[in-house]
This record gives sequence, structure tokens and C-alpha cells, in this order.
Amino acid sequence: MKIIILGVVYTLLIGCSSGSFNTNVDSHVDRAIRSSVVEEYSHSEIFAMNAKILGPVETDYCQLFVDGPMPSQKSLHKTLKVEAQYLGGNAIVYDECKNSSFYFDCKKYVRCRATAYVVSYP
Repeated sequence: MKIIILGVVYTLLIGCSSGSFNTNVDSHVDRAIRSSVVEEYSHSEIFAMNAKILGPVETDYCQLFVDGPMPSQKSLHKTLKVEAQYLGGNAIVYDECKNSSFYFDCKKYVRCRATAYVVSYP
């Protein structure tokens, strides 16, 4: 009986040894960390600081179905912060978010733009 149980356990271990487990947790953690190091400023605040402009960042979303979900402005801003950090930035100034209806195949379409900066702190 012991031999049969050991045989079954051994077979299960061998059979499962090549399995893999994949999640998207890494991308969520990476996104959270990247967005957390980018500070938000207004146009007047950034001009009063020792900031170097890196360039524009933008994100968009296309809603394909009328009853489909739309991302929140907070989610869109987080994406812009991640893009700013990929450019090497630690600061962002939001410019605008524009909504459109029936943009190509989209029932609703939103595009947000911002400018990424590097701020040198004293």
C-alpha cells in the first residue's frame, strides 16, 4: 500500500514539474510604483520650479460598445504618470482630456494629454 501511495505521489510530482503559473501582478506592481514617483503640478507651479521639460505624453481609450465601461479620469491620469516616468520624469502637468463620440469604430473616445518634466529638488 505504501508503494502505491509513493508511486501516485511521485507521478503527480513528475507530472506537475513542467507546469507554470503566470499572472499580470508584475505589470500592476510596476505601474503602481512608476506612477507613485511622479508628482502632479499645475502650469504655474512647474514654471516656478527648476524643471526640465521632457516632452508630451498621451493616452487614449476607445469604447467599442455603447454599454461598455469607460476608464476613470484617475486611471487615465495614472497611465500618463507611468508614461512620464518611462521618459525619466518625476513631475507631470495635465493639459486636457477630450471626449468624442463615434470616432472611427469607437462609440466613445477619450484622449488625455500632459507634459512630463524632471524637477531637480534642492
